[in-house]
Amino acid sequence: MDSLSQLTLGAAMGEVVLGRKLGNRAMVIGALAGTIPDLDIIGNFFMSEIEGLDFHRGVTHSILFSLVGPLLFAFLARSFYKLEPQKSKGYKSVILILGLLLLGSIFGVSGYAAFLAGNMIAVGVIAILFILCSIPLFRYFRKEQSDVDVSYWQWYLLFFLGFSTHVLLDVFTPYGTQVFMPFSSYRAAFSSISVADPFYTAPFVLFLVLASLMRRTSSIRAITVWLGIGISCAYLVWTVFNKTMVNEIVEKSLKEQGITYSRYKTTPSIFNNFLWVGSVESDTVIYTFTYSKFDPDQRITTFKPFVKNHHLIAPYQKQKEVEILRRFSDDMFVVRPTPGRKKTFDFLELKYGDLSQVTDFPDPENAFPFFFRLTDVNGTLQGETVRQDPKLSRRLFTKYIERIQGKWR
Repeated sequence: MDSLSQLTLGAAMGEVVLGRKLGNRAMVIGALAGTIPDLDIIGNFFMSEIEGLDFHRGVTHSILFSLVGPLLFAFLARSFYKLEPQKSKGYKSVILILGLLLLGSIFGVSGYAAFLAGNMIAVGVIAILFILCSIPLFRYFRKEQSDVDVSYWQWYLLFFLGFSTHVLLDVFTPYGTQVFMPFSSYRAAFSSISVADPFYTAPFVLFLVLASLMRRTSSIRAITVWLGIGISCAYLVWTVFNKTMVNEIVEKSLKEQGITYSRYKTTPSIFNNFLWVGSVESDTVIYTFTYSKFDPDQRITTFKPFVKNHHLIAPYQKQKEVEILRRFSDDMFVVRPTPGRKKTFDFLELKYGDLSQVTDFPDPENAFPFFFRLTDVNGTLQGETVRQDPKLSRRLFTKYIERIQGKWR
């Protein structure tokens, strides 16, 4: 999931374990614990783009790391607080500044997206959430902080829950999480929720912020946190149920159109669980499709075909970067010769469907979330990511919202 969701879930775990002892500091430390697994993106500085793609959600997102990693971080946390940094004005100033910068970046991006979509109510709600989330930071700065008396195993439990719930939440997304590393590179993915879904995150954030404004010993505070956890878990369960219903629509539509297939994949589009995208594999073709819960008839009318052309890279299938891309895409990809270039191929990952079917994409022939270019250099394919980030515009968001509402397909 996105950083804000993982921060929120980690903060909730910190509150559950140490809220009565540490108050809002438990939320902050829990939020950090919920973020640590995603620090594997540092590997991007030392690897190729494709290797970094494979490394993300690898060993730091594994069951083994969730069990062993907290042993180290519990030791570091206990040792750090023995120095009593919380009583220093300089330390608290750094925490305040970093916290405001983090909140500003998270809510700033969300607010800008809402503005482009023309939803000023959402802009106002995001602004209010930013203010509410900032209040505990200023209260922390002004308040005299107490001693930290936390045992090693309490620290372990906080980090264990921070890491393991991070991994579990990521498994619900379509990206794929290598939970069995280093023993297996299998990517677990329920694909029931988008990597960013405000319907999951916003209520959770709201309950957590409300709890942070209460006294740490208050029973209402504990109830508020557990309400946030309960609602978020209920939403996750609903997304699984929703996916099951969408899968039934896909199967019914394929049968009605007489399309023979070996498998299909469905995943929600970004920021919602109403508009779904997916792909269907047959012997020589992969079809992409979209389906909105608000479509007037409960069926998919268009399956867009793409010839697989897997034979084009068959001579290179044992090479490292090709193996990574095949594993990452779960073999749901097509290949085509790159126009105007010899021994160069476009590798199009279709697990996430075709962006031209969900919005007014400026380049419909290349409208894919993951688009790679593979070039033969002395018999070895070398890959690079082709950037397909169109300039954000109000029209782009408007067409996307219209598709969610079932107004065109």
